[in-house]
Amino acid sequence: GLAACDFASSSVMAQIVVEAESASLLNGQIQLDASGVGLGSIKAIVPGGDGTYNATATWAEYENISIPAAGDYNFIVKTSGYKSTATVEIFVNGTSKGKITVSSTGDWGVYVDSSPLLVTLPSGTIKVKLGFGDSNSSPDYLMNIDKFTIATPSTGLSNLTSNDFKVMLNKQQNSLRIESEKFQSAIVSLYN
Repeated sequence: GLAACDFASSSVMAQIVVEAESASLLNGQIQLDASGVGLGSIKAIVPGGDGTYNATATWAEYENISIPAAGDYNFIVKTSGYKSTATVEIFVNGTSKGKITVSSTGDWGVYVDSSPLLVTLPSGTIKVKLGFGDSNSSPDYLMNIDKFTIATPSTGLSNLTSNDFKVMLNKQQNSLRIESEKFQSAIVSLYN
C-alpha cells in the first residue's frame, strides 16, 4: 500500500558525469586520447611534438545532456596540465555561462577537480560546449581534460510535496519503493 508521508522539504541531488572523449564535435587542434597518459581524455600535446594540441579558442561540444529539473547546478572540470593561466569557458545551448580557471597540476598524469562554477540550467536536453583558452593569444598546450560533472549544489534544498513522488511500503516483503516522474534521475538518501 501507499505509505502516508509528510515531506516539507528534502534534498534532491542530481549528478551528471560526462567523459571528455565522448565529444560529439571538436573544433581546432584537439586530440582524443585513447591510450597512455590521460587515458580516456582530451589530450594536449606539447607544440613541436607531433603538432597536435588544444590551443586557445578551440572547443569540444557535447549534445543530448539530460537535466532532470530546472535550477542551479555546479560545473566541475577534471583536468591536468602545466599552464597556470588556462581557462575553460562553459557554454550551454550556445550561451556563455562563465569561465573556470584551471590550475596547474605539475604533471600530465595528475588530474584534479576545478572549483565549481554555479550555472542556472533549464530542465530537459541541453548542449554543452567547453571552450579552451588562456591569457596568451598564441597557440599553446593547455590541459588534458578527463571529464566534467554537472551536479546540484550539496546545500540546495527543493521543496517537495507528496504529489512529486510516490512512496510504497510493503511490510510483508520488508521493502520500500519510491517513484517519481518529476525527478527521474534523482539520487535518494534515506535517514532514520
